[in-house]
Amino acid sequence: MAVLEEVFSDRPISRQIVEIYFSLLKDLSIDQMKEGVSKILWQRKYPNLPKPAEIRDAALGAVEDKAILAWNEVMSKTYEDTPKFKDPVIRKVINMAFAGWNNFRISDDYGSRKSFIESYIVYANQEITKMLKSLDLKLLERK
Repeated sequence: MAVLEEVFSDRPISRQIVEIYFSLLKDLSIDQMKEGVSKILWQRKYPNLPKPAEIRDAALGAVEDKAILAWNEVMSKTYEDTPKFKDPVIRKVINMAFAGWNNFRISDDYGSRKSFIESYIVYANQEITKMLKSLDLKLLERK
């Protein structure tokens, strides 16, 4: 936070703001935080303090970017009978949007790509919402 304060803020950041940021980002590792802040320092053009969502996207990648990478991973495994995916959202999309791997494999490429990416974004955002609900966000409550 000190680096972000130095670069993006013309006044000290309050302790409450720091606590809110750490509460919202505590699931990220130190390395992920460093990577996210580094990307922001190199790429961000706006002078105000980046929001936690921007730090998260910089650290982990935007959901839309992940959806495209997930599609590429799925397409690289279409020859496999029972592929293994590191990202659990991929399996969820294939099962929920396509009713399983076999149906996915016989679907048309353009329609499948569009449907897969849209579904991935929906399911990934649901996972983010679940994760946020599990965080202790009492700091956000007004006193």
